[in-house]
Amino acid sequence: MGLVGLGVMGLGIARRLVSAGAPLVGYDISADRVEKFAALGGTSMGSPQAVLEQAEIVITSLPSAQALRDVVGAPGGFLAAAVAGKRVIVETSTLDLETKDWARAALQGVGLELLDSPVSGTEVQLDAGDAVTYLSGAPDAVARASNCLAQAIGSVVDVGEFGHGTKIKLIANHLVAIHNLAAAEALVLAERSGLDPAVVLDALVAGAGSSRMLEVRGPLMMQGMYEPAQMSVRLFAKDLELISALADSADLRVGLFDSAREVYARALTAGLGDSDTASLYSLLRNESDPTH
Repeated sequence: MGLVGLGVMGLGIARRLVSAGAPLVGYDISADRVEKFAALGGTSMGSPQAVLEQAEIVITSLPSAQALRDVVGAPGGFLAAAVAGKRVIVETSTLDLETKDWARAALQGVGLELLDSPVSGTEVQLDAGDAVTYLSGAPDAVARASNCLAQAIGSVVDVGEFGHGTKIKLIANHLVAIHNLAAAEALVLAERSGLDPAVVLDALVAGAGSSRMLEVRGPLMMQGMYEPAQMSVRLFAKDLELISALADSADLRVGLFDSAREVYARALTAGLGDSDTASLYSLLRNESDPTH
């Protein structure tokens, strides 16, 4: 197995694969991340090209569309690899479909198959085996990659043709954005109503009003644990733009999402860009404080 991109989710995937006993090679532009990868038991390589030349299935976990373009087409990228036999590259990042389509076409030109398979879940969910990946692309490549992805991520859902994975991930994050804000607002309401929000959190999780975001981020809100971020406000803002673009392409007004997006924008303005999205709780508390 190969892994390109050793950020929060990439290292989480690495931990799962190493624990499963899978030989693993990897690459990242950050020396610090490479050291952490080596400490887990992975073998570091000098380029994406070198990873692809060693591994039949390579997972990419990247922060931006430009990073994918570089990994594919820059010197030392996948297109430079001299490989015998068919390789499968599984792209697990949340990026725009135009870039993924470009990468797929470029790689097909040299006999390589790209799958679109974004991951839904945080680092904690990944470690617990509670994350899911929406796998889409050519059926033969999907069949080859499915078992490895189950080891790497947890649940694998085959959602059909290439690009469907990204669309479903954006729809999932539409819900994540709203549910995370709803959890924060509900807990601030509890506090302002004279209740202990930690007690209310337990009560809500046990009832019909619960959500995955309330369960996952509610404890972070109660503890004020916003760093290091499992998903930073700044990084999530990229996803919010992609969701808006998807809604525009479908000619659909998403008023509830648009209202939530304004709150995330306020969080950025308030200096919470590097904090976990659970920090919306802190933002709403401060905004509702009558002394401010």
